[in-house]
Amino acid sequence: MGVLETAILYATLGVAVAIFTAHTSTARGFERYGTLLAAFAFWPLFTPSLIAGERPRSTARPENAVAARIHREEERLVAALSALEGVAAEVLSPEVRRVRSLFRGLDKMSVRLAELEALLATPDYSGDPPRKAAEKLAILRDRTKDQIDRTLLEVEELVSQLHLIRFANSPDDEIVRRVRDLAAGIEGLAEGLLAE
Repeated sequence: MGVLETAILYATLGVAVAIFTAHTSTARGFERYGTLLAAFAFWPLFTPSLIAGERPRSTARPENAVAARIHREEERLVAALSALEGVAAEVLSPEVRRVRSLFRGLDKMSVRLAELEALLATPDYSGDPPRKAAEKLAILRDRTKDQIDRTLLEVEELVSQLHLIRFANSPDDEIVRRVRDLAAGIEGLAEGLLAE
């Protein structure tokens, strides 16, 4: 392959990585354009994180207590998955991407919850007597919060089960059965969250 063909291949792959980065990036304004340009030019450096499905870590403080709890539980679950060794690690390693997807959904729900709470705090919806629209918005807010709470409680249970698997002196076939049950639990959580 000559220099021209190599340059065309490099540019084509750079465009593909830049497009994928554009769809997954949370950056705005000039930062977004800089990220896209860097993804195009240095696509070999961006590709591993895109394949792993990892989102960039923000150093900013979470917006509210619910968002902070979501991020804390995500870190606990990923740490518990990462701490597994042997057969359990082999079976659950593909689940990290699904876990990241689950928590992206929870992040979106957290933003929705904050927006509902802010809207309900405005004079248009906090008057006395409550308007019908305000009551419906309050019901939506409560459902969203309940769903987040239920999902996070299930995540806490998964973390506990992962710790039990890690320290149990069980035969490999028992560990594989338990881990597959956990993988199904993670898949069920992700599908349930996306379905609602």
